[in-house]
Amino acid sequence: MSSQRIPQSMWLVLLAVAGLGVAGCSKPPSAEIDMADAALAAAATAGAEEYAPGAIGSVRDLRAQLDAELELQATKSSFTRSYDHALELANQVKAGSDAAASEAATAKETVRQETAVLLEEVKVALDEVQGMLATAPRGKGSAMDLAVLQSDLDGAKASLLEGETALTEGRFLEAKTKVLAVQSVAQSVRTAIESAAAAQTARRSTGS
Repeated sequence: MSSQRIPQSMWLVLLAVAGLGVAGCSKPPSAEIDMADAALAAAATAGAEEYAPGAIGSVRDLRAQLDAELELQATKSSFTRSYDHALELANQVKAGSDAAASEAATAKETVRQETAVLLEEVKVALDEVQGMLATAPRGKGSAMDLAVLQSDLDGAKASLLEGETALTEGRFLEAKTKVLAVQSVAQSVRTAIESAAAAQTARRSTGS
């Protein structure tokens, strides 16, 4: 009993149909894209925009590349379409987002600790400067200056309270900015008082 040979042209047709069937199964990696987007949203919620801007910026670039790749594949025929690169990009977005969230958490805790220590130091500095102001040189031409310095200190104390509130509420970068500004004011007032005291001492030594 002789077997029939399938013509070569028929083999080519069968192979083409099989190829179309395989290519037609190629679909966007929806599950991986959803996980990537969820991880990116979680990183933003974790504060990556403020505490890890470089890391999350790179992730957003990858996400844009993923969108571009999806659009590119959508323009192709089902026979040539492939979402391998899209899958790779989705996985990179997921991994990058997780890394950005971790970096943000570490940076956030560092800022919190630094600000908490700085806050206590500035409280002490304000108390010291307030004491210096109470014994600062007085006399002709000094009253107005002392009033201005006291006003500066009062404003600094109010700002420090705002910084302490921001720290308590978890707005650590805002808190640090406010506390540093108060520290600068305290140092400025200290310098002014010390300069006035030095000038008074010089006048006394010269008898003027």
